[in-house]
Amino acid sequence: LWTNATRLEAAAQRGSPARAAFSWLASTAEMEDRIAIESGMQPSQGIPQPWITIPFHSRAPEVYRGAYWIGWYAGCDWVVVREDRVVRFLRERERYPQFLRFYLDLKAQAKEERVFGDQSGQRVRVLRQERSATPLATGWRARVAAGPAAGLPGGFLANLGAFFARAGESAAAVELLEEARTAGYDDLGIHLNLAAALLEQGRELAAGRVLDEALQRHPDSPELLYNLGLTAVRAQLWERAARVLRRLRTIWPRSAETAYLLGIALGNLQRFDAARAELEAALALGLEGEDRAEAQSLLQQLERR
Repeated sequence: LWTNATRLEAAAQRGSPARAAFSWLASTAEMEDRIAIESGMQPSQGIPQPWITIPFHSRAPEVYRGAYWIGWYAGCDWVVVREDRVVRFLRERERYPQFLRFYLDLKAQAKEERVFGDQSGQRVRVLRQERSATPLATGWRARVAAGPAAGLPGGFLANLGAFFARAGESAAAVELLEEARTAGYDDLGIHLNLAAALLEQGRELAAGRVLDEALQRHPDSPELLYNLGLTAVRAQLWERAARVLRRLRTIWPRSAETAYLLGIALGNLQRFDAARAELEAALALGLEGEDRAEAQSLLQQLERR
């Protein structure tokens, strides 16, 4: 299990313990593993496995106290924590007991532990745990229902839902984010990530309904309009897609992706001149990758008409 640990621990003595920890994880964790990483240590080079940040607010830790529950990370195989964070809460144990309990619970259930760095209080600890059969531990619904006042901001729930979706758990993502909306959360990320998870399940109409409802409360959000337009394109609702994307083009005129999607919608409505203009605009705005190749192919088809 601990292949190359000696070499990487030596690297920790020479440089960043966090960098050494992530290098070690990259060579040790399986591709399907899931990782929770305490904030302030995002891997600079990235890691291929799905990962989520355990949030923290240095001036007001209580803002995120609800995120410090091991049940949110029950579906993870690895948890990476900062020793300086643990030391802080040891010193303030009476003020922040739930934070200290979080670290104690992590350590108690860890199957393995690896420490990087040699300076006490500044080291990074990588804990391996047994992944639960379900991503969400028992009791999560009551915590969501308690709301932001219990130290559970909507942004954290939005990110958690996105993390589940990236890890191939779209059903858990939908369940979590729908529960958050029921509890009254109105964060933009919750609506967007719920719609994305529904799209992943092939539920275009349900995703559209989520975005429609969110748009009533956030009528000028370019992110909502874009995703609503994308959803309409995937559902082949061409008139709806064209209407939404035309509106977005006035708000977000430099978006190549918006012009590309609008070109597709207009082409399917047989408004060929308008479709050609939008596809040409998308290319001029720097459309990249497979979308660029597809736009060029569509333009060639239009030229043959």
